Amino acid sequence: QYSSIIAMPSTPTTYDPNNNYQFNVTWIDDTLVSNVLMEHNFNGNLANFTVSNVSNQYYYTINGLSAGTYQWRMYATDPSNNLNSTPIQAYIINKAVPILTLAVNPGWTIGSGTNSEVLCTANTAQVTPVLTRNGISVSNPDNATLSVGTYTYICNNAATQNYTAGSATNNLTVYDATVPTIANNTANPSPIDVGSNITISANVNDNVAVNS
Repeated sequence: QYSSIIAMPSTPTTYDPNNNYQFNVTWIDDTLVSNVLMEHNFNGNLANFTVSNVSNQYYYTINGLSAGTYQWRMYATDPSNNLNSTPIQAYIINKAVPILTLAVNPGWTIGSGTNSEVLCTANTAQVTPVLTRNGISVSNPDNATLSVGTYTYICNNAATQNYTAGSATNNLTVYDATVPTIANNTANPSPIDVGSNITISANVNDNVAVNS
């Protein structure tokens, strides 16, 4: 008979490419447990596999499982070919959430005329980050010299077999760092008499706008 049906990590768990999985069942018999097999569909189809044991504890180990819902159970026989099995056990591995990181050089606030580079990376090669600026797809990284304004960068990825969709957002602010230019200063009339009116004019230009 069986007891102590254990799965490690316990179900449900989250996908981790470095995880090892172990499935344990304790088997005893009034004479002898002669053979134990593990039935599972971790490889896609139900099949039987040999197990290891320490005393009465029988275990099966595997790694590299993808996210999904699986089933497993163990069978045991004694020398008289009496057969017993555990109930079918469900084992669930949920998709992991990717970590997306937006980085910028030289910073998220820059002066006009400065080139910026925005890069999005993921903590796994199993997802492909896609970068947008103000809702329009751009290259990753995005190298640009942008005009004055605020730009919303969003990095996201489509869901894959093992990872959910993810997203990261940040704003790049470009402020006006160019001083106005003043040219063609004139005074009219010139010269003038004391107490007379004079008109002084100049051409003032700015890359954005002249306030006053």
